[in-house]
Amino acid sequence: MEQPPTESTRNRKPETNNHQPTIITHNRILTEFGPVGYTIIQDILKKRHGEMKKEKKKLVTIYTDGGCEPNPGVGGWAAVLLYGNTRKEITGSDPDTTNNRMELTAALRALESLKESCCVTLFTDSEYLKRGITEWLPGWKKKNWKRKGGELKNQDLWQQLDKTIERHEVDWQWVRGHYGVRENERCDCLVSETIASLYKKRMKNVV
Repeated sequence: MEQPPTESTRNRKPETNNHQPTIITHNRILTEFGPVGYTIIQDILKKRHGEMKKEKKKLVTIYTDGGCEPNPGVGGWAAVLLYGNTRKEITGSDPDTTNNRMELTAALRALESLKESCCVTLFTDSEYLKRGITEWLPGWKKKNWKRKGGELKNQDLWQQLDKTIERHEVDWQWVRGHYGVRENERCDCLVSETIASLYKKRMKNVV
């Protein structure tokens, strides 16, 4: 009988040091100083808001996360959207998916939920998502949605994201997961709860 995963058993995204972020210097500070980085995030947002005021669009901050237990397996995604004093949390799940698909889905669903064109700062702890959007996407499109090694995984989601971000001004920011960034931790918790809920539903159908 399947057992619902706990916070301690949920699949964690692997820590890698092969591809440290290089676009935003603040990201390196956040990586090195962890929880203190929350202040750095506020500086990023303040600068971003100053730059985007002339756009006359709503300034929205989004945090996203996704995960699987096991991977591949039962997955969940979550996003926290912040606009002024308004806060919104959205979640979803998939009974048969992968960690990367859930990371992409979290960002996609969050951006799709915006009712109008916005200036967005989106924080993710997925280097796959961040680097895919900011570094690899143009090359994939030039190669007709293929990568150098052949097949492009999760092509459907990358194409949907590409179309969705056309409506918005999106600044993609990477944060290290499980480093005390409040809203990132909240997304992680929501993902765990969503996965556990799906396992419980499965158990009800078995017992």
